[in-house]
Amino acid sequence: MNSPKIFALVTSLLLLNACGLLPPQAASQTTANSTVLSCAHYYRALSAIIEENHVQDAQTTAIPGYPFLHANRFLVGLKPHLDQEEQIVSWLNLSAQLALQTHSIEINNLSPKASNELTALSPDQWQHVPPALVLQRCSRTLLDNVRASPETQRKILHNANVPDDYHTWKRIVGLYPLMSFPVAVGIQRWHTKSRAVLRTPAAELAVAGTLLRYNVNTQSAYKSFAEVKAALDVARQNALDLPLPDDDTMARLFATFAPVLEVDTVQSDDNIGAPQWLSHTQYAVINTARPNVYTLTSHMVFNGTILLQLNYVVWFPSRPCTSSLDSLCGHMDGITWRVTLGADGKPLVYDSMHNCGCYHTFFPTRSLIAIPPPPITVESRTNLDERAFSPVHAPSLNPSQQLVVRIAHRTHYIESIYVDEPTNNTRIPMVTMERKPYDTLRSLPVDSLQRNRSLFTENAIVAGTQRKERWFFWPLGVPSAGAMRQWGNHATAFIGRRHFDDPNLLDNAFIPANP
Repeated sequence: MNSPKIFALVTSLLLLNACGLLPPQAASQTTANSTVLSCAHYYRALSAIIEENHVQDAQTTAIPGYPFLHANRFLVGLKPHLDQEEQIVSWLNLSAQLALQTHSIEINNLSPKASNELTALSPDQWQHVPPALVLQRCSRTLLDNVRASPETQRKILHNANVPDDYHTWKRIVGLYPLMSFPVAVGIQRWHTKSRAVLRTPAAELAVAGTLLRYNVNTQSAYKSFAEVKAALDVARQNALDLPLPDDDTMARLFATFAPVLEVDTVQSDDNIGAPQWLSHTQYAVINTARPNVYTLTSHMVFNGTILLQLNYVVWFPSRPCTSSLDSLCGHMDGITWRVTLGADGKPLVYDSMHNCGCYHTFFPTRSLIAIPPPPITVESRTNLDERAFSPVHAPSLNPSQQLVVRIAHRTHYIESIYVDEPTNNTRIPMVTMERKPYDTLRSLPVDSLQRNRSLFTENAIVAGTQRKERWFFWPLGVPSAGAMRQWGNHATAFIGRRHFDDPNLLDNAFIPANP
């Protein structure tokens, strides 16, 4: 589609929708709001070009009528608690930052031709300005505009929602209430087997290949939990009492709580690497010569307090097949390890999942007590819920120690977690991983081509990682069960509904040991 056609489409859309970007009093004074209207034009053009070029990023969700604002599950979860003007303004700022980040990534993934088309549609006052800079200016303009209208703010909060990652129609067609019972039995069997392995001392676990350890540079780690708490207290100095550390603080926190990943290595598919695009391959591959760990922060509410979470994501080339009937194997595999920090600066709970959302497992500290699951009976059929799997407590440690996470070969299941002691396991080879922001996965360079491409498709799936198990589990409503997917799109339960980024996840799974 050429630029004149795009401009015509944008103009028609604007006539229908631009008032959604303006407060009521401004909508009748369009001549006095030329910059706002110009930016509205620009966002419509941006949306059209992004859709045409199939570079939509699924990590955040646009707020209908306000494309310069995006939401995630955490921001949606905060809505009921916004009772002060200053809190609403802070919430809008965070929403605008999410949108700006997502749109910047999408622009970076455009082809040079599409980027030039977008540049040609810049507002008159910003002609020939790079799209990323126009985006920043328009975001600020439109955000300032909605701040002036409490009515518009209420409409924004009402419209801000994130759909869950389940297809209800599949559950209806697939007779979910009936299918859930045999699946519950299978889940219980896996829990029993996994619990037995996790309760086995690490020294007694069988080793099929060679143990190999992966770690990051921890020189900048904090020396005490008191230092961590002080850093978190400083980061909370905002209207939402939300821990938002600066970049330097985040780097120190990630170094402080980084796990040592100890992998039973039998073949190259057990090596941690870095996703990359090659110009001659259909799907992204894992370069095991560059072991990376990808980090991002998230937040969760527990017992009325917003807590900071540190996420560490690694990737393997594949989960190898054992036979033609193996429904769990496939291209690429990965694990997310998460540390939730208490307000006191100490780890409160650890949890993990494979990057498909599968095998979600909690490792609480002694500060938490798991809420026991209800019995599965015929009477409770309509209320079945796959409760949090919490097989063992995490060991206590101090900032001078690291937690070792033992990972099995081939399946890449977590087999053990224990505290690393410098005098132990000195003969295990150590590989240093480079820590990179998770967002780099959303815009990776394509080998030998002058453009970038996301690891994830528009529907948040990593192309080529689909598993055969999806044909068995579709009645449970999880789209493409077993496929690797993008942050913010991880359904972690087959029975009931649960998401890895649910802000109330801990409140639904644990209670404080000492309330």
